[in-house]
Amino acid sequence: WSIERVVEQSLCKGHSIILHFEEVPSDQDVQDKLFAAVKMMLAGLLRRYPHLGGNVVYLFTSNYEPGEGMRAHAVPVNVAPPAIERQSGHVCKMLRDIVRSGTNLDLADVSVDITAPLPQVEDMRRLCSWWLSVGFHITQQVASMCRDGAAASKVHCRVAGTHERELELVVQVERSAGEDRMVAEEEKEEARVW
Repeated sequence: WSIERVVEQSLCKGHSIILHFEEVPSDQDVQDKLFAAVKMMLAGLLRRYPHLGGNVVYLFTSNYEPGEGMRAHAVPVNVAPPAIERQSGHVCKMLRDIVRSGTNLDLADVSVDITAPLPQVEDMRRLCSWWLSVGFHITQQVASMCRDGAAASKVHCRVAGTHERELELVVQVERSAGEDRMVAEEEKEEARVW
């Protein structure tokens, strides 16, 4: 399937079409060549379906200034990362989600405290890599603490440290050790996060 064929079939059916240029290149000349090729393909289709030109929308996402060709069709919307306090809350939520999905616990049974500094970011992808790495370490610790087969019933994690990449992870796990008996264990790990 070519893009042209998919666009044409959608146009024939009267559908709206969003041509999403994601992560356009930094070089404006390359941007313009890419956009010119797509516009040329679209111009050919619109000669056959001129009444459907309003069904096509361009969407550009980029970290770079648009080239001349794209600029004529672009309305810039600057996106900034949330404040550090909001990032911290989001990271806690994401770590809880990772641990919950890795342990099959309810969200209410997983808690996370972060006292380590988070990466200072303008692009949230770096922060995403950070919490995925930390989440991996935590779920590995929980798995090793529960390797005798007793499932965790509660998990508490503390992410401490003085640097965003050199962390101390403290994982406390409560697990069933019989009918009405709970066993709590704690394990510490020095983790290097990239």
